[in-house]
Amino acid sequence: METRIRRKPEAIIKSFEMDPDKKAVYVEGKRDRLFFEYLFSDINPEETIFFEIDTVDIIADEGGNRTRLINFAESIANTNAKIKCFIDADFHRILNNQHCRQT
Repeated sequence: METRIRRKPEAIIKSFEMDPDKKAVYVEGKRDRLFFEYLFSDINPEETIFFEIDTVDIIADEGGNRTRLINFAESIANTNAKIKCFIDADFHRILNNQHCRQT
């Protein structure tokens, strides 16, 4: 079983305050991260880092990584951190689930 170190959102925000040029994209899971790393393989990996939401210590009442990522996005919304969160639609459009919002 793979063990991950999870950082609290406050610690992540503080690290971005200490390094204001740092940029990151947080995604739901490994496949999403690998897709973005492939898609943007021509950019300098130190310029933008892609993270799975599993690296963040944040609660998801229900809904798994999708909910965790939404909660994380809301927790960093009013900061100056250069962090983007990407949540793909999966089957939510087909099932007409509309619980995602832009922040």
